[in-house]
Amino acid sequence: MDEIGFLVRHAFTLRLSMDGTAPAQDRRGKGTFAVLDRLLSMLRSEYPAFFRDRVSVNATVIPDTVRHLADSVAYFLEKGLHRIVLSPAAGPFPDWPPERIGELQEQFSRIFAMCLDHWKRGGRIPLELFRRPSEGTARLEREDVSMCGAGDGAGLVVDVDGRAHACTFLADSYQEFETEWMKRIAGDLEMGPIAADGFAERRRTLPDRARRFGVFHHKERKRSSYGNCGECPYLTECVVCPLSIARVPGNTDPDRVPDFSCAFYRSALEQRDRFPALPSRKEEMMGRGTGPTTFCALARSRQPS
Repeated sequence: MDEIGFLVRHAFTLRLSMDGTAPAQDRRGKGTFAVLDRLLSMLRSEYPAFFRDRVSVNATVIPDTVRHLADSVAYFLEKGLHRIVLSPAAGPFPDWPPERIGELQEQFSRIFAMCLDHWKRGGRIPLELFRRPSEGTARLEREDVSMCGAGDGAGLVVDVDGRAHACTFLADSYQEFETEWMKRIAGDLEMGPIAADGFAERRRTLPDRARRFGVFHHKERKRSSYGNCGECPYLTECVVCPLSIARVPGNTDPDRVPDFSCAFYRSALEQRDRFPALPSRKEEMMGRGTGPTTFCALARSRQPS
């Protein structure tokens, strides 16, 4: 394929949006699994170095596909992928009861066992959520924690018509907003055409406008059915989408995090903590890293449940 050859020649990084096994992928687009499966096989066969170093997958999880989560990760590993990104869908899921967190915990426990085996054989942790910095890496402060870069004006998404937005989820060319709250946020944070006069000023003032909505900032004040975010050990590490708060029909509380998103990151990061901290580049160069041999000894004393 000419397109793939272009990406390879110019050292692009390719992230493929795919939700996993056929039952999971069918919820995204029925009949698309076979096409994506063939694409992965072709990339691995014809462009092995590119596939190994430059190709990853991004799977979006919804409550209906939780039961396929571990099987989907097993499928990605069998295909030879070394980088797998999992994230919860930002849409509203009012039918997610808090007690279903046990299903996510079971799935992520199975995924941990697979990633543990992958690490022991090749020294890589394939699931991005399971990677963490070394203990010496500075942590964010726990006060006035920003939920994402969109609220700080760090993000810039240019829509097909040339209008700029703070986040992909605020672009209106491909979606209809579920709530009036989302419509107000999208309208107020739009920065207009990037070539129009005043664009720089609109971007400069975006953080002040974003702060008025309350969803982007003070993560430590937020909460779900599982507890208060300020008391959670993963406060500065989970990446719950702040716009998911405004997408819940009937919700007017900027501090109420959707339960499904909270359950997803709690379950994942609990298992992530069973891995040792990854060494920094300096530690690796000085021979102080935690290599596969060292980790195997640790793993034997901390077998997955």
